[in-house]
Amino acid sequence: MNNYIKIPYASALDVLALFDPDEEVIELAQSHDAIIDFIEQMRENESYIELTMFFAHALPLREAIWWGYQCLSSRDDWDHDEHHAILSAKLWVESPDEHYRRHAELMIKNVGLDAAPGWIAQAVFWSGGSITPKGEPSTEPPLYLYAKAVAGAVNLCAILPDGENKAARFDYYYKMALNIARGGNGIAESIKT
Repeated sequence: MNNYIKIPYASALDVLALFDPDEEVIELAQSHDAIIDFIEQMRENESYIELTMFFAHALPLREAIWWGYQCLSSRDDWDHDEHHAILSAKLWVESPDEHYRRHAELMIKNVGLDAAPGWIAQAVFWSGGSITPKGEPSTEPPLYLYAKAVAGAVNLCAILPDGENKAARFDYYYKMALNIARGGNGIAESIKT
């Protein structure tokens, strides 16, 4: 039985079809196609980067960005501008409208894309609507481009600045993702190991 009510896919292979995973990941899904089995095997293999990409695509748009927001919010070493870029994701999730999407675009310009906060703001900006400047012909982002940005944000958040805490961070972030997938809010207090 699939307890992951927020993952609208029947199998791991269905999720992997949304992006371009490594061949080894596809082979693993062929032998562990049930989502719960695939996730557990990926965690056991410490396939951090690919599993983060999997969660970012498996969760619906708002839930994926919320997950990224929760991961980044679990750290307290962001500067003022980075904190505001992270907050832009929360504001958009709570009220997913054009105003907050364009606000996230401004946050990207303030912090850049060298660290996780810029990427979570980028995910919001790529969530839908035109990605061209106001007043220019409208161009929609490619499907699931936001998911790549969420994965980038979560991966950078886990690994930087020195990779020292990456295993513990990834484990914690995956617990958040699983909580959200079960219909929870992803907040640490609600996570049961």
